[in-house]
Amino acid sequence: MATFPSVMPYLVQSAADMKREHPQLNISIEEKGSMEIIEDIRNNKTHLGFIAIYAKQLREFDGLHFSPMYSGKLVVGTHHLSELAKHSRVTPDQLKEHKLALYRDGFIEDFIKEFTYDHGPLSILFKTNNSEAINMVLRNDIAATIGHDFSFHQNPLWKEGLVKMVEIAGIDQPKMQIGFVQTESKEAAVAAERFARRFRQAIELDHLKV
Repeated sequence: MATFPSVMPYLVQSAADMKREHPQLNISIEEKGSMEIIEDIRNNKTHLGFIAIYAKQLREFDGLHFSPMYSGKLVVGTHHLSELAKHSRVTPDQLKEHKLALYRDGFIEDFIKEFTYDHGPLSILFKTNNSEAINMVLRNDIAATIGHDFSFHQNPLWKEGLVKMVEIAGIDQPKMQIGFVQTESKEAAVAAERFARRFRQAIELDHLKV
């Protein structure tokens, strides 16, 4: 099982529940970007992935099954006392004035490429595949970041009120969906579907608490 950043606690909880009920299962959990997860599933390295995907890309999912759970968009995440946090929406020109630390994800890479083409380069402090590095710069107000709004809703820093989400104005974002992807192969279908149900329940129960 693999997921994009910020929902790993739910993944760990789901894995523990599944292992307790089915001790014979061999479970591996990983955190990766959505595009890398899709590639791993195509190569049979992963059986189930929790990803974000543009709706227009779903027609390219030959041989894969996608079950949507939420819709979403990219937003800016920033320390609640930063200059960016004074805005509810940020324009491209305003965004260019602030340092960004970015998670290596295909959607964010695409966004940056299109943004640069239309509005000029952003001030990127670094890119990383370590979500804790992103949380560190947010917690210490070293830089802002760009990510899925769904991810921020699961982030402990947002739940503690330390991070604010700021909408990106003036950019037409394609519709994004968040959910589970798996191969059409029947080999691990039953276990994958049970894991997906556990994972969904863990997220929804936590939302009820909030």
